[in-house]
Amino acid sequence: MEIRPETIHDHPAVARVNLRAFGGMGEPMLVALLRQRQSYDPDLSLVAEQDGNIVGHALFTRCTIRLMGEDVPAAYLAPIGVDPACQRQGVGTALMQEGHRIAAAKGCHVCFLLGHTSYYPRFGYHTGAFGAAEMNVAVSALAAPEAPLEARPPEEHDLSTLCAFCRSEHADVDFSLHPENTLFDWLSPDPRVYARVYVRDGAPVGYARYRRSAKTRVICFLAADAAAAQAMAVQLAEHAPEITLPMHPRSKSAPVFGLQGATLDAWDAGMACALQPGALDAYFAALSAGRVPGAVVWPPVFDPL
Repeated sequence: MEIRPETIHDHPAVARVNLRAFGGMGEPMLVALLRQRQSYDPDLSLVAEQDGNIVGHALFTRCTIRLMGEDVPAAYLAPIGVDPACQRQGVGTALMQEGHRIAAAKGCHVCFLLGHTSYYPRFGYHTGAFGAAEMNVAVSALAAPEAPLEARPPEEHDLSTLCAFCRSEHADVDFSLHPENTLFDWLSPDPRVYARVYVRDGAPVGYARYRRSAKTRVICFLAADAAAAQAMAVQLAEHAPEITLPMHPRSKSAPVFGLQGATLDAWDAGMACALQPGALDAYFAALSAGRVPGAVVWPPVFDPL
């Protein structure tokens, strides 16, 4: 068996492996979308080839995360799949080990994923590294804006402003992902998911992404200031009495809404592995001392999943 980076000629075979491994089109579509990102690195999209056939695939995507107030080079693993006929033969282990080696050589300090809690710890992953944050906000407690904000889809000229909003909102949130300066990180491939930029006096003041069928349960929420945050929440709620925001206790906008309705669900399946000593070791030590775990807001390419 050979573990090597994929080539463009491998794409159909990789899609077939992921289709068979996961039993649906979600993961093949995810891989196709992740290949369009600026951060896609073919050296980290690995295939396992056996007797001329591709029997496994793992995609590591490079990114930058916030950890203990610092920007840390990292990678996330999604997906990793092995043809069912070749499982339990060390294919996944070989893909993981080679992916970790290459990612570390490229300067990544951390790798993280959502996965099976009895499988990944054998490769050095710690469970409960991050989760999901939610805040239930009573709309009646919010100040209604004098005039509604304009809401429109994101455009190219918004990107630098939106990236700045994200960095500001999540500056103190562990495992927050820095978005890319492309529309791929601000528009969803899922037509059921809306992305909106909120504008006040001609200037963007916020961004939200939400499912059309669940507008009051927001996927991503960024605001320039307290007034914008409250106005956006009121508009998103429409006539509902409550709205649920993905608001970590350390988010910049959290004090705007108070912390009484905030919850943090630290997932056992949210795991991380240190590829180089330092940042992640300090983070887990801080968790043991009582630090609130971080939360990942995944890029829009994961919305269809």
